[in-house]
Amino acid sequence: MKVYTISEESDMHIDDKSVTGKHLDFGGHIKMKHSKTENDETKTVLQSNKDVMKQYSGFFQRNMPTIVTARNYGLLILYLAFYSYAMYCNFGDEGSIRLTVFTGFGVLYLGWNNLLSQDGIRKSWKSATSFIYMSYKYGSRPKVIRWCLYLVWAAIMVYYLISNVALKDPGKLRSLGGYIAFILILVIISNNRRKINWHCVVWGSAMQCLLGYFIIKTTAGATVILWLSDRLMEFMDYSRVGAKFVFGDSYMDHRFAMQAMPSVIVFFAAIQVLIYLGTIQFIVRTLGKFLAIILDVSAPEATNACANIFLGGIESAILVIEYIDSMPTSRLFTLMTNWFASCGGSALIQFISFGVPASYLLAASAMSAPAALVCAKITFPMLSRLISKLISKILIWKS
Repeated sequence: MKVYTISEESDMHIDDKSVTGKHLDFGGHIKMKHSKTENDETKTVLQSNKDVMKQYSGFFQRNMPTIVTARNYGLLILYLAFYSYAMYCNFGDEGSIRLTVFTGFGVLYLGWNNLLSQDGIRKSWKSATSFIYMSYKYGSRPKVIRWCLYLVWAAIMVYYLISNVALKDPGKLRSLGGYIAFILILVIISNNRRKINWHCVVWGSAMQCLLGYFIIKTTAGATVILWLSDRLMEFMDYSRVGAKFVFGDSYMDHRFAMQAMPSVIVFFAAIQVLIYLGTIQFIVRTLGKFLAIILDVSAPEATNACANIFLGGIESAILVIEYIDSMPTSRLFTLMTNWFASCGGSALIQFISFGVPASYLLAASAMSAPAALVCAKITFPMLSRLISKLISKILIWKS
């Protein structure tokens, strides 16, 4: 028979003939049971939370189209309420006209996307655009059309130079001589004169002349450029208010650090928001696709050239970053030429802050887009025109 004795020095000691001084902590044993119960309860709560999350995620996955549609309609109703209130308060001023124009463009864009979301209309549109592109690009008919357009453009240029330049102010013909000399210098330094894409040279020069005529000689062009420059100056005034709030009334004492740099930061912040929303990509790629078809260049090159009107070189390259790895040296050279030919991005804001008229800078940026493509395609043309055409066709419709 075992005899147990509990000593008084410690909490609990059980002695018998075989085991002496073994310490048993009954409180710890109770604590272990209690912690095990808590762990079981925690696991049960976590499992129930996971089940609830799975139910919610399954509900959202099943009803995601309905939720997205309800969200879009809710945002549309809120915007229409804002537009109605704005028209009620300030109908007839410049801001209301601007809001109405952009609202109209937004409605057209949404309507066009809804049309293309239908399979039949989307397939019909793609087949029609593909037929037009192939008819314009390949075969004997496009060559005849191209040469007819070349002759028409040459006749228009000769008539304009004789009637409006040579007869009125012959001294202005020096600029035409400088332009021709510049083209000849580019041809001389070209790495492969036989592969020069003269279609791009001719239509790029034509687009540059047409843009210059529209901006300088027409009332509509001057009005558009002045309106854009006024909006840009209005945007920069907001950055000046912020600089005054941060640096105080003496911020004008340090023109570059406290006036130019805050404008650049605010401009880049606004551009990043527009890029996040997809606005910049839509505008640039739409213009780039049109420019690519007209000038016979790839869509990434044309997109980058259009982006440099508004953005800097880094931001413009980011828009076509998915194509850069597969670009040959000629197209990388075109991207760099587009960058250095423009004054968009931070350079545009800095020049404006130094007092250069914004209308001149915007006109120069717009005219530099086709001019940069012309210079790049003369200096460093594609070595294989057949590969260039195939890649251009793929990238135009992929973008």
